[in-house]
Amino acid sequence: MRVIIVLLRLLPVCALAFIHRRTVGLHFIDKGDLTGLTILSLPVELTLLCEPVGSSILDASHHKVLTVGLPGTASSETSDLVTFRISKTPLAACGPAIICTGLKPLDSDVIDETWRCPGTVTARKEGDISVVRSDRYLVVHARCKIDKDENTATATEDLYRRLMACTESHGYPYQLRTWNFIPDINCGEGKQERYQQFCLGRGKVLDARGLESEQWPAATCVGIDRDLEMVVVILASVEPGTHLENPRQVSAYEYPPEYGPRSPSFARATVVTLPDNGSIMLTSGTASIKGHQSMHEDNMLAQLDETITNLCSMNMAANGRTPFIPRSFGSESVFRIYLRQPDYLASARQFFRRAIGNDSAATFIQADICRRELAVEIEVARAV
Repeated sequence: MRVIIVLLRLLPVCALAFIHRRTVGLHFIDKGDLTGLTILSLPVELTLLCEPVGSSILDASHHKVLTVGLPGTASSETSDLVTFRISKTPLAACGPAIICTGLKPLDSDVIDETWRCPGTVTARKEGDISVVRSDRYLVVHARCKIDKDENTATATEDLYRRLMACTESHGYPYQLRTWNFIPDINCGEGKQERYQQFCLGRGKVLDARGLESEQWPAATCVGIDRDLEMVVVILASVEPGTHLENPRQVSAYEYPPEYGPRSPSFARATVVTLPDNGSIMLTSGTASIKGHQSMHEDNMLAQLDETITNLCSMNMAANGRTPFIPRSFGSESVFRIYLRQPDYLASARQFFRRAIGNDSAATFIQADICRRELAVEIEVARAV
């Protein structure tokens, strides 16, 4: 039986889940598809699901909005914690609760990725550090200029030292996730490459704070334009998360010396759980690396395939440690796909859609990857 469905522009803000009688697939049409009059002719049974955890909007001005809900948002009064702003147009300082990343979107003019949390939120500036907090979660972020003749390790060490001191002084000692947006990340040769110097500076602070490798959180570190400031963001909490590793990969903090004077200091993923209030799995920026070696140099699609294999392996590893984490991606997943070259967009998007089945909550972003031979990196936030 075919059902004709007419969706008006004023339809409430919901997602439509169409479940085909003959398949087990679940497909979402988000608010970005509900502009104007849409007529769908589908052999389906119709279920209406309001506000999926990973949702997106795309309005006529190509301003895409995605939402990530931290544990507790499904059953409590919620507030916006912070918004990551990704814009084609350079932006001035956005304010404590809006993080100007310096990243450039490939599939929209502006992307706002808003992270929500239970309870009320306060936001303020403490010197050059932005501090946004709820009862359970804290985000601190700041930026600094890296001059051509300045040592990247020194600048990173200073910024991380001050940010971590801020999280601890406010009573949120446990890091859950960090993001690092570094100008001209691949500049310099050998051990003087900027990314390697960044890892050295960050590692010194973690060592000084007495943190063991098992306490290091999930992280992303990608490159932005050379004339921008370095941006560091830390998501912290009053309680620790569960940090996980990928069985297909050597832990980043155990990489051999050929990758720099200090191995990268992060976990492959962190799971945050509130009893009876849900969980979220925060998967680090993941690339085409098996063991510790880069795979498929000069083949972006093969790298994308390897990256998705790593993400699926991470899901299975998480399911083994925390069985409530599904092994497959669902509508609750929000993806950031970082591409080194803008002309990768069309083929990467097509491949991603075939592999994952839904890209309504995915954004494609231009960014340099930490290793020069890598063309793509993906991070994921999955609420369950």
